[in-house]
Amino acid sequence: MLLTTKNKTAGGAHPPAPRLLKYTAGAAALWVALAALGRIPLTRFQDSLGAQALLVLVVAVAGTWLWGARKELAGWLVSPPLANLFLITLLLATVAGTVVVQGAPAEEFDARYGAGAWFLRLIGAENVFQSLAFRGFLAMLSVSLVAVVVRRKAWRTSEWGFLLSHGGVVTILFGGLLSSVYGMKGFIDLHEGKSANVMIPKDEKGNFLPGQVPLGFALRLDKFEIERYPLDYRFYVHEAEEEDYKLASSTPVNEAGRWTPIGKTGSSFRAISIYPDYQVRSEVRETAGPGGSPALQLRIQGAGQSQTVNLLAGVSGRDLLDLRAAKSLVRFVWELDEKNPPVTTATVPERHQIEFRSYPGAPPEEILVKPGDSLRLADGTYVLDVVAYLPDFVYDGKTKQAATRSTMPNNPALKVSLKTPVPGDAREMWLFGLRPDFSKDHNKYPNGPEIAYHYTPAREPAEREILVVGSTMEVLDYRRGVLSGRGPLRTSGTSVAGLPDIFCEQVLARAQEIHTPLTKTKEWRNPAAEIEIRTGDQVRRETLLAGGRQALRIGTGDTLLVLEKKPDDVKSFRSRVSVLDGANKVREAVISVNNPLSYGGFRFYQSNFRKEDPTYSGILVVKDPGLSVVYTGFVMISLGIIWIFYVRPRILHARSAARRVAS
Repeated sequence: MLLTTKNKTAGGAHPPAPRLLKYTAGAAALWVALAALGRIPLTRFQDSLGAQALLVLVVAVAGTWLWGARKELAGWLVSPPLANLFLITLLLATVAGTVVVQGAPAEEFDARYGAGAWFLRLIGAENVFQSLAFRGFLAMLSVSLVAVVVRRKAWRTSEWGFLLSHGGVVTILFGGLLSSVYGMKGFIDLHEGKSANVMIPKDEKGNFLPGQVPLGFALRLDKFEIERYPLDYRFYVHEAEEEDYKLASSTPVNEAGRWTPIGKTGSSFRAISIYPDYQVRSEVRETAGPGGSPALQLRIQGAGQSQTVNLLAGVSGRDLLDLRAAKSLVRFVWELDEKNPPVTTATVPERHQIEFRSYPGAPPEEILVKPGDSLRLADGTYVLDVVAYLPDFVYDGKTKQAATRSTMPNNPALKVSLKTPVPGDAREMWLFGLRPDFSKDHNKYPNGPEIAYHYTPAREPAEREILVVGSTMEVLDYRRGVLSGRGPLRTSGTSVAGLPDIFCEQVLARAQEIHTPLTKTKEWRNPAAEIEIRTGDQVRRETLLAGGRQALRIGTGDTLLVLEKKPDDVKSFRSRVSVLDGANKVREAVISVNNPLSYGGFRFYQSNFRKEDPTYSGILVVKDPGLSVVYTGFVMISLGIIWIFYVRPRILHARSAARRVAS
């Protein structure tokens, strides 16, 4: 083969080093000149003196180089030094095209490579494989290989292996050049039932070009299919990193039954129960112990269903039943006093109340607050700053930030900062108005302060408000804040104040509400998990809601534990298409990733899809006329190697045997 030929010139002597350096410098100058020339549009040579001067310079450099080698050109054209020079140049260019970003915008290219950007542009490294220099040196290498084949008379039978192997390389180079010059790419947007007979062309950088390229036939999208991975909920651990959070680990719900570390906090968790369609069944039970609240149990009947509702007197948000359809409210109080005034025509503003105990069992401090307040609690021992208020709290899994879904107080939350007596110990936490006993950070203070948030929504006089007074078992009926009637409250399923669908079951002077979690269905509609969190020797139980509605802060608060659905990953997508010649269907095919359709000189690749439009399919179109030529070259090289190592030795052996017989 060429590279194994003896390293000699036509005269048999090695070329002197200075001459080799001269040719190398000439090759480098020619490369730079061709690279610069290739960046100039052909139309510029008609109007620009500078472009014409550059063309003259390139011709002069090439002519000088060829003139200097005119005596040895025939011999050197078939010698390894020239071939090696071409190969090394192309190898270095290939390395540059692999390492240097290709086709980047000028601003991005300059920002990435700084002061070296001008040199990379000088040698054409910003778009190597499409440059005139790369194509020119491929052509010169092809000429060198053809010259070697001719000089060696490789058409003789014994040299067919040499002819096939070297001719295969030339064929591959020609195929690559053919694809580079005449190949094109384009794009087709298709929707189910629609067809296209043109493509929008794209340049080497992926930018769309003006105009359209006809295909000569039509491609119709019959059906677009998306296959997704099964629905998968996971426990995700996010750790704070500067101003954002990064994902530390994830655990599928079906693998969370064992103790699993929570980041670097030293804590661990395990799932006790998983509820695909979470709901809570509540019931009240009479109790003689402390901590109970007066309770009114109502039954709502309608649409063939029955629902039990428990109202708790004195518990903000739990003492009111809003009957929007009937434009009525039912409110339960134990006594009519300054804490539970009767209904008036005045509007009641919303209230944010903090309940603080410096240690478990201490007398509570109850303070009305608003965002921006700074309070001193426990005789100045603690400082509480009210940082922010979100009326409809939700944890955004994408931004890793708390946000509000609406302006309605569906899930009111206060963000507070509590400074403890320990110097420098200021901790932020979220408090929730609908769950006064819950704080994302309450685990930080096992024997220290307790803090709760009570929210009372703003309220205007209702069309009708029914006030149930538990101590006197009396019902007061107000219309727009004006008392219009009163009567006794009767239990055991009696209708309340003439409301046909509301029935009173019982009234308990002191009761505890028992919550029983359960799943309504087996479908993943409202997932939640009951988990245990272990920190040292302490284990506590939490209920974690999915869908970004809740996040548990663990340890110092820099680690979040959330239950979320795994992103809606697409497993595969494919297009069922038909090729149309006029009104006739000539072919049906399925186009998927790594499974293109070849027809009419084009190859159609599945490129993309749109989640918001399941009928859309993006098809990448490639016309590569040199591809079959390149494949032919690989086949020729393979046949040439087989001929050299297996066929030629047998031919030579047969000839040698024939000569021995003849002699």
